Amino acid sequence: MPDPGDLPGCTDQGPGFSSAPTDSTLAPGSVCIDAGDNFALPAGA
Repeated sequence: MPDPGDLPGCTDQGPGFSSAPTDSTLAPGSVCIDAGDNFALPAGA
């Protein structure tokens, strides 16, 4: 299985949830905040 850190746009760090598993919002300082790319999605998705 490939290492996620070696794939473009992927991270091998934890997402940093506020209070998993009961609260799946991202905590301040999470590496996932503003890390997405909406233009990577196919049109109409």
